[in-house]
Amino acid sequence: MHTAEEIIGTWQLVTYKYFHDEAATQPLTEPLGPNPLGRLTFSSDGYMNAFISDPKRARPLDTPWLSASDKDVANIARAISAYCGQYLVLLKEGQARLCTDVEASLDPSWIGTVQERKVEFGELEGKRTLVLRPVKPFTLV
Repeated sequence: MHTAEEIIGTWQLVTYKYFHDEAATQPLTEPLGPNPLGRLTFSSDGYMNAFISDPKRARPLDTPWLSASDKDVANIARAISAYCGQYLVLLKEGQARLCTDVEASLDPSWIGTVQERKVEFGELEGKRTLVLRPVKPFTLV
């Protein structure tokens, strides 16, 4: 069993893939592209924030964000996921779970919800890895 202390720190997003199910070996899609940009930060006082994006779509604009066209803002917003809140790492059904009480989110429908992920720690090329997987199935639109 992994302890909650293992998750503390800032993690760089390396891949973001959707699979048909946990047994699948080939991803259905990489919605943020082959080289996603993102960070997950977990503090020792129980707060986290996540920011992930497709760097090809969430590109710099020629104008400040507030004066950009609605089309540009919408295109960028759809390429980003960002949220934050208090988190707990706990053991549930024999597996480590990350439960985040979402306080703020780019997607307003997440605010006030608990986002739960399966947690796996590992190592790749000498670096620690953190793999988060959804607990509940969902439908891709």
